[in-house]
Amino acid sequence: WVRGQWRKRYGSNMSILLYSWPNPYSQADLAFKQEEMEKSEATAKTLDVENTKLQQDLVKVEELDGKITSELASLKDSISTMTREIEVFADLQGLQSDEEEKKRLLTEEK
Repeated sequence: WVRGQWRKRYGSNMSILLYSWPNPYSQADLAFKQEEMEKSEATAKTLDVENTKLQQDLVKVEELDGKITSELASLKDSISTMTREIEVFADLQGLQSDEEEKKRLLTEEK
């Protein structure tokens, strides 16, 4: 039925008709549905709180990821520097001869 047809047939006394309409739900059904609605609302609130906490955790993880990336780059630089230094210090005879050459040059300058 279209709304206009309903009014033509029953007039403006729809409220009387609706109040006298039989209720297909018992009080137990309505109480059950109300309880389920309250549980759903509580679940939604719990999920919202959990979502907020997880969003905060995500921000912390992203910050930590940035710090770790920075630290990793710093450590790679340190490893590179140490590797070059190891190569220099591994040649002890070369270091000794360089030092002797420097001493000789300094004594000649005097």
